Amino acid sequence: MIFTVLTNLLINIFVPAFARCQGKRKLRYLYAAIAGGVILFSAIVLGGAALFPDQFLFVLGNRYTHLHRELLLMVGVAVITALSGTLWLLNASKAWITGAWLYIPLTLATQIALIPFTDFSSVAGVLIFNLISAVPSLLLNLALSYRGFRTFAPAAG
Repeated sequence: MIFTVLTNLLINIFVPAFARCQGKRKLRYLYAAIAGGVILFSAIVLGGAALFPDQFLFVLGNRYTHLHRELLLMVGVAVITALSGTLWLLNASKAWITGAWLYIPLTLATQIALIPFTDFSSVAGVLIFNLISAVPSLLLNLALSYRGFRTFAPAAG
């Protein structure tokens, strides 16, 4: 829920500005500013969860008050997912998505490789599985961004 406001800001304000940008230098600045803003916000949320776990867990109810380690894992998954989603929105706004079909096979391959090493009987084990499963999406989005910037040619006019 914490990232819903951030996502709405991205979709309605920042990504359209990025999509309209035609200057390579300004485009790099906007990309770094948007991604950096999401990273900063995510770090604040992660830090808040680490420093004030009881307050975060209070929102979930008294049955969850003992899940301090799991809270950090859950927020970590949310952070990686938010950053990956942000990069996807930026890439898609510039049509830098050639190769996006790799999301599914990379995620499935990662999950299949993790099965023998994952303890699915614990909440922490499932959250670690989710955390690691989100990494291929983040890495693929970074690769798509890199390729997009390398091939970017501002529109004439």
